[in-house]
Amino acid sequence: MKTFLLIGEDRYFYEALKKQIERNESFLLQFSNPSQVASSFTQIEACSLLFLDIPSLNDKEFIDYEMLKTMLNVPLMVFTKHGSYIKPIVIQQFLLNKTIAKPFKMSRLINEIDELLAECVDKLMTPKRIGKYLFLEDESLLVGSDDSKKIRLTEKETAILIRLSAANGGSVSRKTLLEEVWGYKAGINSHTLETHIYRLRKKIEELGSSSSFLKTSRDGYKLLFNSN
Repeated sequence: MKTFLLIGEDRYFYEALKKQIERNESFLLQFSNPSQVASSFTQIEACSLLFLDIPSLNDKEFIDYEMLKTMLNVPLMVFTKHGSYIKPIVIQQFLLNKTIAKPFKMSRLINEIDELLAECVDKLMTPKRIGKYLFLEDESLLVGSDDSKKIRLTEKETAILIRLSAANGGSVSRKTLLEEVWGYKAGINSHTLETHIYRLRKKIEELGSSSSFLKTSRDGYKLLFNSN
């Protein structure tokens, strides 16, 4: 079952879209009001595709696009119409994205969905480059460009890099990393996270490489994917 999430304010559009999309028994469409996005991140991160209904927002700034960008590593499809306001720079930083103007034929939308999901599978199968390394998360490895430098990662180091890479260059707060990597365990504090970051940087630097791609931000950490 693939779960899609529509963020917008037009419930009538959602109900009509849901009826059509769920004709495919492997698809499920859910709805979130823009004002509830901050409390829907668990729901968002579990979905296979995110729809953003720009026309129903009436050009109002309901959504914290920067917050969405740092939380999502899923493909995005944006519904637009002539004169709709959209932040292209932010939208383009999602893993994959497409736009489709209203009104549209349902057959076209289904084709676009199929193409986007297929592209997403292909892209996710390609290892992400972080600095001079390829990040092989399934093997818990950072591999240098000439394959001579390999950094074996611990379970927690791998989880930290997975979470940071999902932010697509955005900053992830210490609180978020602690909650999502360690869970809500009593006694876990920011010093634990800082120790793991320090050890990870040390591993990289001991191989003669720069760890400058793992940056400290004001409230957390972020990755620079093209850092040398």
